[in-house]
Formats: sequence, structure tokens, C-alpha cells
Amino acid sequence: MNEFFHKNSSDENYTELQRLLDVLISDIYNKCYHDIKQNILHDHGTLEDVKDNVQSTFEIVVKDRFSFLNRPVESHKAYIMSISRNQWLKEFRKRTKAKLFISEYIERLRTDNGYTSVQLKKTVIFFRCLEKMNGEDKRILLEALKGEKNKDIAEKFGYKKETFKKRKSVCYKTLRKEVKCDSEYYLIEKY
Repeated sequence: MNEFFHKNSSDENYTELQRLLDVLISDIYNKCYHDIKQNILHDHGTLEDVKDNVQSTFEIVVKDRFSFLNRPVESHKAYIMSISRNQWLKEFRKRTKAKLFISEYIERLRTDNGYTSVQLKKTVIFFRCLEKMNGEDKRILLEALKGEKNKDIAEKFGYKKETFKKRKSVCYKTLRKEVKCDSEYYLIEKY
């Protein structure tokens, strides 16, 4: 349908269709935003997660706009909500894996006799601050902490190796800043 439309339509018709599609998507967005927000917050997500999810959901809808238009109007909201749910589940799985890694790491430190209680507390603060970071920064740092090579992580996230090193450095700076702002860390360092 997409190719047929482009071959047999004037630019004016295409522009009008695009305008109608924008209006339709805006209308659906207004109807879905509240439900998407409720679902994500219910699953212990944040408002930032809601924004990310809504953006990625509507990027998918816009990319697949002709499939979207071929659906009955009554099913548009259900279609968008299913995309949103799937996007959130992907993110949720990534976070769950990260939390498992963090809890395993902390448990290993607890059983290792070489660590003091102060070092353990600092590690817990470190991972708590890591949890607060945004999605990609956190995933980059978790991959690095797992011992993955820069080259492999860069490929996984679609970066060139040199660009990735700079990106990883920025991630670590952000994390250090978070840790230093943590009230518990301040108390440990002070005493």
C-alpha cells in the first residue's frame, strides 16, 4: 500500500494524509498517555520511564503508520497500549537482569572476608546510585562492571570504539557525582 500510495498520489494528497495522520496520532496520544503512565508507575517505574516509553511507542507507531491506518479506529488505542506494554517489558527485563547482577555482586562482597563494613557500605551506595541513572548509561556501566571488553560493549550499543571510550568516561563521571551527592556516602567519608 505504501509504494502504491507514493506512485499514484500527488504531493498535496500526501501532505494532507500526513496532516491527518499527525492529528490522529496526537488524539490517540492524548487518550493513551494517562493509561501508559499508570501502567509504568504501577510497575515501580518513574516519570522519566513514562516519557521514554511514550516516545519509543510513538516512534514505532509513526514508523509503521500505514499499518496503523489500516486498523479499525476502535483498535488504535489497544494497538498503542500493546506496543507500550512490550516496550516496558523489554526495559523491565533489562533492569531485572541488572538488579540480579548487583545483588549477586553485593552478596559476594559480604561473604568475602577481605572487605570491611565501610567498603561494603560504599559498594551498596555505589550500586544504589547506579540504579538511579538513566537506561543507557546504567547498561553501559553494568556491562563494563561485568568485565566486558570496550570493543564488545561499543558494538552492542552501536558506538565506534573511540566514541564509546568517551561515552563510558562521561557515564563514570555522572556516577561519581551521584555517589558524592549521596548523604550516606558523605557521612562515611566524613567520619
